[in-house]
Amino acid sequence: DYVTDDAILPTPDEVIGRVIRKRKSFSVKEKLALLAEVETGRKKVDICREYGISMSTLSTFMNHKDAYRTAFQESRYKARKLRRSNTEDLSRALLRWYHQSSALGIPINGSLLRNKAQHLARCLGYQDFTVSTAWIHRFRRRHCLNEHDQQYKNSRQDLSYTDAWLTTSWPQISSSYSPWDIFSAVEVGVLFRVLPGNARQYRGSICEQGQCADERLTVFLCANMAGDEKRPLLAVGCGPLSKPAAASSVRYGF
Repeated sequence: DYVTDDAILPTPDEVIGRVIRKRKSFSVKEKLALLAEVETGRKKVDICREYGISMSTLSTFMNHKDAYRTAFQESRYKARKLRRSNTEDLSRALLRWYHQSSALGIPINGSLLRNKAQHLARCLGYQDFTVSTAWIHRFRRRHCLNEHDQQYKNSRQDLSYTDAWLTTSWPQISSSYSPWDIFSAVEVGVLFRVLPGNARQYRGSICEQGQCADERLTVFLCANMAGDEKRPLLAVGCGPLSKPAAASSVRYGF
């Protein structure tokens, strides 16, 4: 008798049993859901088998459950790992300055935020620390700071000054004219291709230097105070434009 090559080959079940599991990364939210099953009294062996993790990994999750709960409460449940920043005092100081400046209506863009962060870093003793664009991006994401939202808030604050002018100065100026001779004109942006469900992402955005050029028209509106004389709508442009089908009836003015 002799042993054939087929006799020493492993069976499919043996091959599957020896396959190295691909390492899986769990979010904080997923880890909390896994730990909740442990607290219900379910066998840890069954949990490890279902999620494809080892007992040591499960023990690590259990040892850090308080940190996971804190992170979840701070809306960081999408983070794959908990990383403690070595510049936490800089982040706190920059965040405090950001809120103070926003309350005063100061517009804050990425360049200003980066320069202020670099200044605060020097004041706090970080002599060799360079504030990169990636660091600012992570700072904004960690604290849910959106530049468009900040611009929107500033525009809302500007309305208070407009209301005060309309209450105090405007009555004196308009008293010398009739409503038929007072005209108001304004330019507005029309996002003619954007569906209502996607309009939120454009809120507070500034379309300049060709941004949103394929999605937006600038329309000129003009009418008198009496409301009986309304000028035709004009799409503002600086050269011949191809009319989109959605605005085929709009007259272009150059």
